[in-house]
Amino acid sequence: SKRLMRELRARRTLGVGASLAGTAVAALLTTGATVIIFGERFFEGAWTYFLFIPLLYIFFSYFRRRLGDPTPAEERMGLITSERRYLPVYHEESIELEPVRLQRILVPLDGSDLAENSLPVAQAISRCFGGEVTLMTVENDGSTASRPVSTFAGGPGFSLNGDHALYLNHIANQLNMGNVPTQTVVREGPVAEAIGSSAGKGQDLIVMSTNGRSGLKRVVIGSVASGVVQMSSKPILLLKPNDGWRSRSTGFTSLLVALDGSEYSERVLPYVRLIARKFSSKVTLLMVPV
Repeated sequence: SKRLMRELRARRTLGVGASLAGTAVAALLTTGATVIIFGERFFEGAWTYFLFIPLLYIFFSYFRRRLGDPTPAEERMGLITSERRYLPVYHEESIELEPVRLQRILVPLDGSDLAENSLPVAQAISRCFGGEVTLMTVENDGSTASRPVSTFAGGPGFSLNGDHALYLNHIANQLNMGNVPTQTVVREGPVAEAIGSSAGKGQDLIVMSTNGRSGLKRVVIGSVASGVVQMSSKPILLLKPNDGWRSRSTGFTSLLVALDGSEYSERVLPYVRLIARKFSSKVTLLMVPV
């Protein structure tokens, strides 16, 4: 009717006027019929609508306030349920999570034993997926005098002493002898930015220790690892080294996956499935209500 009124103001023609009059008559007839039917049924029980509708509104409003707003997990589950499609079986079988791969693994090192705790895990992943390892270190202006020595690269007493390429080559030779294809990269600049930049050049996974050269055991995650987590969009496998480790490797026999109900947290699932299939891992999904 509003559209017809606008047309009638714009152009006063007989056709538009007749359409508007017909619409008005139809609306009046519909309203009149509704009033007549309701009047006939009012004393037959229709009057209860005036009682039940306000009561139901008050009832549901009370419990809605008691329950509060839905949590992010409940909101996510509601979206999943509402968007569910009942597809043919043959079509469901073709539905897959986003394909991922773990063929190219970046391992940042700084010449310390703590950083080298990531090497056995990188080896295991590389062998399992038939990938290659890229060892990298970053040259900066820091002094090398107080750096911990590496026992992996050249035996006890091997020190970085500023020769980054020699250090990486020592480790690369040992990995190559273990049938793990290995490359080396030496970068310059801020450490976290250099690692993130290298990872962005075709790497599938970053494997690194949470603590490196500084060895601050009281720190849960070092500044470099924290910076890489914030800057890099690549998946990162962080390892927490400690003096109690008898074995630095892992068989990935059990995987704990923390979710919060958001689509963002579920982006880890394709990688979990990939690793679990290769290592026959037991997967535990964990969510903590907040």
